[in-house]
Amino acid sequence: MFLTITGGRFRGRKIKVSHSRNLRPTRHLVREALFDILQARVTLTGCRFLDWCAGSGAVGIEAFSRGAAFVEFVEKDRKLRAGIRRNLKGLGIEEDFRLSAVFPHGRDFDLLFADPPYAEEALARRILDVAGALVKPGGWIVIETEGTFSDFGEDPREWSRYRYGETVLHCCQVPSRDPGE
Repeated sequence: MFLTITGGRFRGRKIKVSHSRNLRPTRHLVREALFDILQARVTLTGCRFLDWCAGSGAVGIEAFSRGAAFVEFVEKDRKLRAGIRRNLKGLGIEEDFRLSAVFPHGRDFDLLFADPPYAEEALARRILDVAGALVKPGGWIVIETEGTFSDFGEDPREWSRYRYGETVLHCCQVPSRDPGE
């Protein structure tokens, strides 16, 4: 299977997706909508982007295509990580990224996108718990979930939701710190 990059300098280029029974790549329409939402709120050029539960890596590669300076891909499946590496190399991206297996190594991301497996709602909640510590004040968190997911627990942040069929993008901005802090 191949996915097409929807915008930026790699627009129209295809990336190969490794086969995995657990993989559910973010659809073309949803990726395009995601970046429309983000570009209305933040400058992607020069940003630090985290693609958590990266799967095919398509969202992080889209971020590179649209100007991200650095992308960290977090994906536990070794075969999928190898596929991400091959796709990056095929696009001529040989630096300014990190592939991690379990947990992000970086901090101070401008944007965090997470697409946990729909069946793993507990993982989505764990990501929510730590996301704020990984993103700079004023940065954005976007979690992709199945339409039935609504358990954000005691999370005090204000979330906007965008539905695309059975997929929902939950977006929130990390509050800026008080200058006096």
